[in-house]
Amino acid sequence: MIVTIGREHGSNGHLIARALAEKTGYACFDKEIVDTAAENSNFSKEILHSYDEKRVSPYIVPVPHYLGLNESFRLNMQVASAQFDAIRSLAEQDNCIF
Repeated sequence: MIVTIGREHGSNGHLIARALAEKTGYACFDKEIVDTAAENSNFSKEILHSYDEKRVSPYIVPVPHYLGLNESFRLNMQVASAQFDAIRSLAEQDNCIF
């Protein structure tokens, strides 16, 4: 079983997820998603952390002068894909909470 907890800043979602994991015996993943994505991709933890839990759009993110709009969008999609792959990999292992 996979449980996901959506949250807003200040809602204590992290604490709720950890408490639920303790009660159910499920694995709980939060920042571990970034670590797993870094281990299984060509991205460093620093790059992945810079994108973690941030809404990213090529239309509102300042693009460095050396990156074109398409390059910035491609990077956003590659980072998201690495994170999705990490979530799938972790979810396949056991019951878990994200």
